[in-house]
Amino acid sequence: MDNDSEVAAESSIIEAKYKNILESIGDHVSLIDRDFNIVWANRVAKDRYGDNIIGKKCYNIYHGLEQPCEPSPCITMKTLKDGKVHNHETTTLDRHGRKIYLNCSANVAVYDEKNNPIIAVEVSSDITAQKIAEEERDRVIKELKEAIENIKVLTGLLPICARCKNIRDDKGYWHNVEEYFKAHSDTKFSHSICPECRKELYGDIKKK
Repeated sequence: MDNDSEVAAESSIIEAKYKNILESIGDHVSLIDRDFNIVWANRVAKDRYGDNIIGKKCYNIYHGLEQPCEPSPCITMKTLKDGKVHNHETTTLDRHGRKIYLNCSANVAVYDEKNNPIIAVEVSSDITAQKIAEEERDRVIKELKEAIENIKVLTGLLPICARCKNIRDDKGYWHNVEEYFKAHSDTKFSHSICPECRKELYGDIKKK
């Protein structure tokens, strides 16, 4: 029996036993054999990756790869090797090219007559919204930390030259006041001349 016939036979057996149960699950569910063939998939998986995924390699359909996800990322490989449950988080692209974050779990679904695992069930929950929220949270936290650091710099003790009024930064470099505040805050400067400097520059000239 060739590989395609074997996949078809496996698919028929599994579909008869487990279809109703697996179709009722709201997550992406697929059954994968030891050769990494997808032998069954529920409607959620087909809607995400296409109706023609049965018989295709899981690493190609789910990750766009030409070889298995070796050595550590493939939880299906681990499950079929040691018979244990394995979990991880990963990303994938659906058939429309959209990036999806998944929390995946693999377990043994079928054993052979010698009690060796031959088919694994992989359940993948879409956690994209959660991950996007976490990334946004991390971005806001980073911006807040940077803002707090700037506030600390501007509220701390600033070494300033008694003559030219340049400010020394924490690396020992000197900057004029405008440069320093522009680099460490959102302060913007507008320029004018104070009465004392006007008198020094232009003498005691009264405005008309």
